[in-house]
Amino acid sequence: MFTGYKDATFYSRSGRFLTAVILAIGVLGTVEFFVNHRISAGIVATAALALVAVALYLFLWRPRLEVTDAGILVVNPLRSRRFAWTSIRSVEMRWLLTITTTSGSVAVWAVPRQSRASDAFGMRTDMRGLPDYAAQKQHEEQDNGSGAQNAALRVIRSRLDG
Repeated sequence: MFTGYKDATFYSRSGRFLTAVILAIGVLGTVEFFVNHRISAGIVATAALALVAVALYLFLWRPRLEVTDAGILVVNPLRSRRFAWTSIRSVEMRWLLTITTTSGSVAVWAVPRQSRASDAFGMRTDMRGLPDYAAQKQHEEQDNGSGAQNAALRVIRSRLDG
């Protein structure tokens, strides 16, 4: 297996931004309950905010995809899985990046397909700043678009082909 690529980590920037915004609004609302209502209402609001924070962490902040020389680490909301390069059979992008291995398929929550609206409005990420740019360019014609979500697909394919 060819080595020498830079390690890459992919996660949803929009998911992390949404998490921060929702938590900021929740904290302001909780402070409002403590200031303008009874202490018991503030405690209930704090408990509700804690549950929301855990859910946001699991579903929007935690998911990521790590690509290293040793293999791939897929961190989904409730489960993490590590795959060696030899066990990976194929990768494809439909609604999410899907990795097919010898033991089945895994959807990667951290790498959703870019929406057509963001394509239409020119919100694509500049690919030159991502790892393995030269290797990614080799697979550009095989991808269904050129957004940042396909960078993960190109990085994985370049390592599988390398």
